[in-house]
Order: sequence, then structure tokens, then C-alpha cells
Amino acid sequence: MTIKASPLLLNKVLNIEEIEKLLHNFTSLTKIDVSLVDVFGNEVISERIDPSRSVCHLVKGLEYFNLCQKNTKYAIFKAAELGEPYTFKCGEMIRCIAPVFSDGMVLGGVSLGPVLLWDTDDFVPLEFNNLKKECGFNEEQLATIINYTTRLSAQKMNSAAELLAFIVGYICQEENEFFKQRTKIMMQQRQISELIQEQKEMPARKRTLSKEKDLERDFVSLVLLGDKAQAMGLLTEILGRILSKSKANLNIIKTKLLELLTELSKTASEMGSQSLELASTLVKYTAKIVSENNFDQMFLWAQEAVEELTSAIYLARGFQKSNENIIKATNYIKMYYNEDLKLEDVAEHIYINPYYLSHLFKKELGITFSNYLRKIRLDNAIILIQKGEREVQRIASLVGYNNSSYFIKVFKNHVGLTPYNYIKVIEEKPKN
Repeated sequence: MTIKASPLLLNKVLNIEEIEKLLHNFTSLTKIDVSLVDVFGNEVISERIDPSRSVCHLVKGLEYFNLCQKNTKYAIFKAAELGEPYTFKCGEMIRCIAPVFSDGMVLGGVSLGPVLLWDTDDFVPLEFNNLKKECGFNEEQLATIINYTTRLSAQKMNSAAELLAFIVGYICQEENEFFKQRTKIMMQQRQISELIQEQKEMPARKRTLSKEKDLERDFVSLVLLGDKAQAMGLLTEILGRILSKSKANLNIIKTKLLELLTELSKTASEMGSQSLELASTLVKYTAKIVSENNFDQMFLWAQEAVEELTSAIYLARGFQKSNENIIKATNYIKMYYNEDLKLEDVAEHIYINPYYLSHLFKKELGITFSNYLRKIRLDNAIILIQKGEREVQRIASLVGYNNSSYFIKVFKNHVGLTPYNYIKVIEEKPKN
């Protein structure tokens, strides 16, 4: 069986602060030295009762230490191959190591010891002659090491190994959750950075055209629909705007995030999605955001809050069939908005009554069918202009308006400028 080493670094993947506490408690309880080591045998964390008397500490910097590292490295991969703690002789003492895995590859290990499996008597110093010779320890130093090292029976060593395996299992589980969280943060950072860069490259006047309230309203609508994937996409854009406008001011970021979550919860309650889970989720993440002083972590809390709120809202509404119908309807509109689309056409496609569909738009999205269709068409008109389309009559036709005069009128109501003036703004060069 071939065991592969993970390219990931322990201190980049694991929650080192939590593991330090865990290993400290282990050593305090068992009186056995323990350490977290990487795949090369290097210690990342070490918990020792008294480092100044530990042989592992005393041999650092000596040639003998290289042998210790080789033994440790071999033991890590041997333990990974066996799938359980591996007990081995290191120098004149005994150690036990359990592997830490990440995605099926070995990331490192947790090492227990060294310990002695016999009581101190006349023959023990003789066993340490090699250590004395190679490390240059005098009799006093050797006695210190022997007296310091924990003594265990074989039975207790096995029990300690089982406890070690349990700890490593916990670490692997926590590593998975912690790694997922770190990955989420990194992905979020990248997406937000890209959005901020895009906004910086926009002309100042163009940026003012972005209707943040519309963006937030769309976000709330998607959450109420239970469309988690699209809601999370809009949330990333909203977070990017918050970060850009706040200039990384933590108090402003906290206020904006709490406003967003409160508005989401309020709207959900107004539309009949009241539940204890909804309220407890809001309280839990409000406390987390208020007490957090890192904006990356704050954004992660906001992301997790939205995921939980989306699920809570959907559950509170009893998995209503109406949700499925409205999702089908909005998806159909997004595909065929450029055609002469009527309420009856959409209702026929999803096999429900037109009057019922009209009611669903008001109930689920808080908007009429015609206003939703208009919004989709105008949003796509803006995208066409941003991509370089300049002929207004052609733009109107491409998004479903046969009458360009009417298109100009509704465009101005939606954007605040006529299509011609909007095009002029787009064509302006960014100010340096």
C-alpha cells in the first residue's frame, strides 16, 4: 500500500491554537510528553512536562537529532500504512505515533513519548551508553533524562496509544471542518477582491448607477425562494461593496452586515416565515459578528447565517409547492424574456393556473409578474450595453421590446438615465 504525503502544511490547515490546548491537556492528564509533527519528522507543536530535562529537547542541534527525525518520519508513514498508532524504538526509548490524514493523504502525526517500559534499576544506565557516547552527555545529564522520562507498563502504553488514536481522530475531523472554513474564506476573499477591482476600474459616475437597494432586494427574494446558490452569489457582491465603501472599517462592516441580516429576517417574518429556528439563527450570528474583530471571519459568519436562514425560511414555509412553481416560473422568464412573453405562457409551461401564478409572484417575491419581467429585460439591456452594444433600437428588440420609445421610457425609470445617456457614461474613461 502506497501512502502519499499531503502537500499541505499542518499550520496552514489545522487550527493550531485548538490543538495546542488539546495536547496540553493530554500531557497534564497523562504526564507523557506529546508533539505534533509534519511528514518530515519536524515538530510543529510540542507539549513537555519540563523541556529542559527532556531528551528530545536536549538533543536538538546535535547529529543524533537527525536520527530521531528519520525514525519519526518512518514511523508516520508506517502508522499511516497500518491505519493505527505505531509503537517504535527511538534511540534507547519508546515512542508511539498516530497519523493525521487529509483527503486520504498523510499530513503528519501526533507523537507520544518518549517513555520507558521498565523501572529504573542498575541496568538502565547501561542501555543508555549509546546515547551518552553519541551526544556527549555526562553522568549527571544522563541521570536527569532517565529520572525525568515517564515509565509505563506495556498495558498502560497500549491504553495511552488508544487515547492518542482518539485524539488524532478528533484532530482529523476538526481539520476537515477547519479546512473547509479556511477554503470558504479564501474563495470569498478572491471573489470579493475581483469585484472590488472591477468597481475600481469603473468610471465614478457609472458606479453611482449601481442600485444597491435593488441588489439587496434581489438577494432577499432569492433567499425567500430557497435559491441558496444564486443568493450566495449576490451576497458575495454585496459583501464586496460593503468592504469597498467601508474602507475596512470594522464598525461600519458590522453595522452593514447586521442591517442586512435583520432586513432578511424581517422580510421573511412579514411573508409568513416565522419560526423559532429563524430567530435563534439570527441571535446566534448577531452575537458572533458583534464579537468578531476580523472582517474575513465576519463575512464567513454572514455567509453561514444566510445559508442557515435560507434553510430555516424554507422549513418554516413547510416546503411549499409554491416555491417550486415560482422557481420554475422565474427560470423560464430568464430564458425567454426576449420573446413576447405573457403571464399565461409561463403558467401554461409550468402547468398551473395564471391567476394562481400572479398571486404567487406577489406572495413569494413581493412583486407583480409584469414588474419582474420588466426588471429581467432591463437588467439584460444593461448587460448588452456594458458588453459594447450601442444601437438602442437593437437593444430594445434583443430584450423583448418592439417599441423602442417605450423601452427608452421604462429604461429611464429603472436606471435613472435614458439609454443614450447611460451609453455616454459607459464610454467615459475612468478618472485617474
